[in-house]
Amino acid sequence: DDLADREDEIVDNALRHGRPPVRMRIWADAGHVVVTVHDTGDGPDDPFAGLLPADRTVGGRGLWIAHQVCAQVTLHHDDTGFTVRLAAGRLPAQAQRG
Repeated sequence: DDLADREDEIVDNALRHGRPPVRMRIWADAGHVVVTVHDTGDGPDDPFAGLLPADRTVGGRGLWIAHQVCAQVTLHHDDTGFTVRLAAGRLPAQAQRG
């Protein structure tokens, strides 16, 4: 499953580059799945991280691949840390509107 593979990479990124604690949440219904991964670190400095593949021969492509296989990928920084949100399947109407 593509979402499960992306989820693993995003959790691995949070454990390697973020700051504990790392928290993953999963919501699902018959039409879609949403996964969030949150850590208390700052996240990537580049606001466009994952929109293009990283210019590396090894690693650095997890967010880019997530953008290719997930219906929606969002990156969010706030005073509690950094969150990646992955959505697969049919998105709820409110998420589709933006």
